[in-house]
Amino acid sequence: MAHGGEHMQPVANGRFTRLTNAFSKKAENHAYAVALHFMHYNHCRIHQTLRITPAMAANLVASPWTVDDIVALVEKAEAEAAPKKRGPYKPRKKDISVPQVLTSDTYGCSGEATQQREPPP
Repeated sequence: MAHGGEHMQPVANGRFTRLTNAFSKKAENHAYAVALHFMHYNHCRIHQTLRITPAMAANLVASPWTVDDIVALVEKAEAEAAPKKRGPYKPRKKDISVPQVLTSDTYGCSGEATQQREPPP
């Protein structure tokens, strides 16, 4: 039976354990933490059996990355994904319709002193 990457996650990773301060309450933050873990695992960490990083073994990079390289990559992606400045808003057309008048029947009262009006067309 083939095993997936579940054994690559350290047991002490607090992002998966609810009883720690590092527990991810939001799925998006958890996904970012796991992505950073795998970036470090595949690009920075030199493995004992390979004696190189998995990314180097797959010929994706020529040398191991540093944590600074990952931070620079994240900052570049954030800068590119920064929201564009929006232009001026168009003025809203004002609604000049007359509000519907509440009648005494609305409140379950009956009285002849209240005048009922027809709503505008």
